[in-house]
Amino acid sequence: MKYNRLGRTELMVSCCGLGGGGLSSLGMNQHASPERAVLLVRAAHDAGINLFDTSERNGTQIVIGAALKEVDRSQVIISSKHSVSRGDQRYGPKEITAGIDQALRELNTDYIDIYSVHGVLPEEYGFVESELLPCLLDARAAGKIRYIGMTEAFARDPHHRSLAAAVQSSHWDVVMAGYNMLSQAADESVFKPARDKDIGVLAMFAFRHKRRSFHDILHERNLDGHADTEDYRLQGARLRQILAGIGTMEPSELAYRFLAANPLIDSTLIGTGNLDHLIANVRCFDQPHLDLRDIERVKSLAP
Repeated sequence: MKYNRLGRTELMVSCCGLGGGGLSSLGMNQHASPERAVLLVRAAHDAGINLFDTSERNGTQIVIGAALKEVDRSQVIISSKHSVSRGDQRYGPKEITAGIDQALRELNTDYIDIYSVHGVLPEEYGFVESELLPCLLDARAAGKIRYIGMTEAFARDPHHRSLAAAVQSSHWDVVMAGYNMLSQAADESVFKPARDKDIGVLAMFAFRHKRRSFHDILHERNLDGHADTEDYRLQGARLRQILAGIGTMEPSELAYRFLAANPLIDSTLIGTGNLDHLIANVRCFDQPHLDLRDIERVKSLAP
């Protein structure tokens, strides 16, 4: 497993991290038991992953805390986060502070390495900076968190307007952006400015585009009725052509190896509830970098 420096945090993170959210939530969205999810987290650690990401919403803080209970705390990096809003409800400093305390209890730890405000929409950024950032700074001063991060609501903000604003400031130690073969805009708007300011970069949505999985797009399943149906079909056709030109590579391998080859990404979050998928995905990051010709083929997918 390769490890990268996470910006000015100086944390050395595995090039792929295990995400506790997404469509799977460590398999618990597909009715896996918490005990089985614990085993998956431990298998990820055994495979060399040292970055574990969760949040207050997906129910996996307790699982990750239980799985890592016997592990040397200094050898793992725990990232959690709290949503800025849910439906019509916007969370304030009181809820964020309570969320940090809850995360500490559920993760069974004295400190959280990275704590982020999660899913920030462009119209929420001003509120986040003026109202929520101070309570994160207070939590850092109290030793509850080490570094402060921000994530975007990628499906609703595919042009990365929130994070484009965030990386212009000096407040954020880490940002998390949606990035994949079909959506590469974050390179210019987020990743390069982040590198200039030595902000750590985490990538999510590696095998999902907006609200659809790559499997659905490739096989034109569950696409009808969505605003992006025609775009999905065109992208699926182009992706099938590229896969045919490359040869035997599976779509997931191409997706992950494309992100692994991007020097602007410090770690890519992978999410699964299946042990075989976990091991296969980790192996993608252990492979040699993609051939430059294949990288250029994938880059041609971007609008």
